[in-house]
Amino acid sequence: MKATIGLGIDAGGTYTDAVLMGMDRNEVLDWAKAPTTRPDPLGGIEEALDGLDPRLLGRATLAALSSTFATNAIVENRGAPALLILVGYDGVDPARFGSVPLVRVNGGHDVDGEPKAPLDREFLQRCVGENDDGVDAYAVAGYFSVRNPEHELLAERVIREVSGKPVVCGHRLSMRLDAIVRAHTAYLNARLIPLIHGLIDSVETALERRGLRALLMVVKGDGSLMGVEMCRDRPIETILSGPAASVIGTRLLADAGEGLVVDMGGTTTDMAMLKDGMPVLSSRGALVGGWPTHVEAIEIRTIGLGGDSHVRMDPEKGVVIGPSRVIPLAVLATRHPGVIRELQRMENFRLPRGLHPDVFYLLMDGCSRNNARLTDLDQNLLEQLSHGPRPEIALVGDQVDYPRLWALERLERVGYVMRAGLTPTDILHVQGRCGLGRTEASALGLSLAARSSKMEPEMLASSILETIHRRLALEMLTHTIFRDRTAVALPGCAACERLVSRWAGDTAAEDNDYDVQFVLHRPVLAVGAPAEAYLPAVADRLGTSCHIPAHAAVANAVGAVAGSVVAQAVAHIRPGKEGGFALHTPVNRESFSSLEEALERARTVVREAAARRARENGAAEPELTLEEHAFQPQTPWGESVFIEHTITARAVGRPLSTRMPPDRTLSAYTGRKRK
Repeated sequence: MKATIGLGIDAGGTYTDAVLMGMDRNEVLDWAKAPTTRPDPLGGIEEALDGLDPRLLGRATLAALSSTFATNAIVENRGAPALLILVGYDGVDPARFGSVPLVRVNGGHDVDGEPKAPLDREFLQRCVGENDDGVDAYAVAGYFSVRNPEHELLAERVIREVSGKPVVCGHRLSMRLDAIVRAHTAYLNARLIPLIHGLIDSVETALERRGLRALLMVVKGDGSLMGVEMCRDRPIETILSGPAASVIGTRLLADAGEGLVVDMGGTTTDMAMLKDGMPVLSSRGALVGGWPTHVEAIEIRTIGLGGDSHVRMDPEKGVVIGPSRVIPLAVLATRHPGVIRELQRMENFRLPRGLHPDVFYLLMDGCSRNNARLTDLDQNLLEQLSHGPRPEIALVGDQVDYPRLWALERLERVGYVMRAGLTPTDILHVQGRCGLGRTEASALGLSLAARSSKMEPEMLASSILETIHRRLALEMLTHTIFRDRTAVALPGCAACERLVSRWAGDTAAEDNDYDVQFVLHRPVLAVGAPAEAYLPAVADRLGTSCHIPAHAAVANAVGAVAGSVVAQAVAHIRPGKEGGFALHTPVNRESFSSLEEALERARTVVREAAARRARENGAAEPELTLEEHAFQPQTPWGESVFIEHTITARAVGRPLSTRMPPDRTLSAYTGRKRK
């Protein structure tokens, strides 16, 4: 059997997965996991690659990467310094851009694509010259550039004459209306460019060290693939690529066209809907870290609940799980056996309010203390941790030295230290359902939490699992019914709220006179390492089935390499300002005397543009489809009024390397058993 091998890599928040796929049969040949390394993911990627069969790895002709890198950078407000150039935004309040550094330049266009004013080239040249030393990239957003990109393109040329740094044009990222969101999208993209260059360079280095000459591609937020050169220019399109890859991988592994995909990882749980074999896309664009964007992405609901979420007791709320992630005590004790002795000592302590008996701090691997921004207090804490993990109380004292506690929290945020504590994974260890680490440490952590909650350990363990099941069921129901809403309740509807609360088990005893049941009409397609431990029970609560496919633990990496290249181009035809018809494309604006001429030209332009972009991204023989939508409402007296005609060309194709005939068969390698 002839076959092509593809390598899928997913650098997630907790683990980095690598998969080798036989592309002809879509079969998993080998896979490996490694802890994700921060802030540089290269270490985790290399460890995962080293866990694969080197004979198979050396024959991979395609490598595809999905990652939380861009998403996390936006959420954590990380990125290179960039300057936003607003062309023609004179009527827009700068406060709508928050703290974004920006310069406003005269120019821009109106709704018909006609210039409002000439571009002020001299002023733009001065601004770039004055700011160039303090920025790493530029973003240009022209008012109504979707109707005419002329001033954005001209501003790009002016900036390049003064600076050699990257320039991002808003119309190249989005042809949607909404000048504010388009400008935000361009600015975020500019900030990400230097960061994504570093990530891609790291992955290419890892592949080169192993002698791989595979074509490298990156997963976009809609689950499709893009070439690395385009990714270097448009990194914003990779936001939510990890969850998107999970949906694509689940569709392949489960061989399913319908279902609610639930990917439960160590840090978060992601949910998305499959309909008619395709993931449902967000109609509004991806929302990340409070930033609205025009990035096309799968409609995904993400919650801060995973197998490694911190479990803690709150005097008012009871059991609280997440959203912060910690190292499970069972895993920590495997690496540092002395932790068990420390947990035993904690049984004799009565901790002050605000401290947790199960929490330990430890140094991140590879962190350097040679940083001028570290204070003396920071250095003191890092010195204590250099000898191994320490309990929280040992670092801040039983009288709670708050400056030390705040310093630890700050060091965790910037990646110098991390925490360990009681997690759902520890509860599974205590119940004999998991064997990753030292069960004794998990049992001690649960015992300490039970003491503070005044419950028996067994009862507390059941309460923790019930909290997880209830939260997952509620969030899955929310995504199914409301998608982009935050709560399963109709505004102002007390009856709906009470019914949902009764179903979730949150109401008082007097509501026991009736029962409520919700039934999902689609199966739950569960993936992720903890999926089998939690999601079958949740699906049962929702009255549906749960399907966990083989290799569910590495669905993201499977989805990364299983995707296709997708490119599209859009054109709009509108009535001309002085008669005739105006054609608006990402290239320019043209005028025609007849609608037929405009349509013929539009179809040609978008077909050529979509096919060219697909090939530039590495697609082999992309298939083209054309979709048209005419908006011609009728007047009360029955006449049609032409408002707009939209033409969208879509090109889809598999990466070129997956079409290349291999020089050898796989039969000698496919018998290897999984460790």
